[in-house]
Amino acid sequence: MKISDLTTTEFRATLAELGETRIAEMFAVTPRHIRRWKSGTRHVPRAVGIVCNLLAMGVVTVEQIEQAAFPAPRPDQ
Repeated sequence: MKISDLTTTEFRATLAELGETRIAEMFAVTPRHIRRWKSGTRHVPRAVGIVCNLLAMGVVTVEQIEQAAFPAPRPDQ
């Protein structure tokens, strides 16, 4: 199995768990990107694959990813 196949598999598993809308928001892409990654017509970007791998392995939680992707504004701003 090639690395890209593994990434696509992990992406699909994460997608099944979280849904297209949440994944699209998390990675700041359109649903069209998600559909292309899911169908295999486009490669899943390396960073997306890494995050999906970390989620699949239980190293990080969705909440941690969302907190990193959407940090709370600082009080002094």
